[in-house]
Amino acid sequence: MDAEYILKFELTERQKKISEELCRCIDEGRDVLLERVCGRGKTELVFEVISRQLRKGRRVGFAIARRQVVLEIAGRLQKSFPDLKVVPVCQGHTTDIYGDITVCTTHQLFRFPHYFDLLIIDPYGILGLNS
Repeated sequence: MDAEYILKFELTERQKKISEELCRCIDEGRDVLLERVCGRGKTELVFEVISRQLRKGRRVGFAIARRQVVLEIAGRLQKSFPDLKVVPVCQGHTTDIYGDITVCTTHQLFRFPHYFDLLIIDPYGILGLNS
C-alpha cells in the first residue's frame, strides 16, 4: 500500500526524533502515551507511525472525544495522505465506516471490537497510541 504522506512544513529535529521513537515503540508492541499541549504538532508526529503501519497492511484507527475534532482530523489526514481513504465516523457520518484510516468518536469504538492494529486515542489533547 502506498501510504506516503505530505506535510506542508518540516518537522523539527526534536519532532523527528520523537516520531522515530514512537515508531520504534509501536514496532516493539509497546503502548505509548504522548502528552503535549494543544497546537504542538501531536497529530503530525504520528504520521510516520501511521504510514509504516499501513505499509505493513495493518488497520489504523484514530479515536477522538468530539465530533467536530473527528471531522477536522479526518480532513487533515486526507490532505496529508491524499492516496488513502480516510473515513470519519461520527454523528451524521456512520454509513461508510471502513477506510485505510478510520477516524471516529471514542463512543463509536463499539463498532470496531479488536479491529484496529493501531489505535490512536486523543481525548482532550492527550494523544495515546495503542498497538
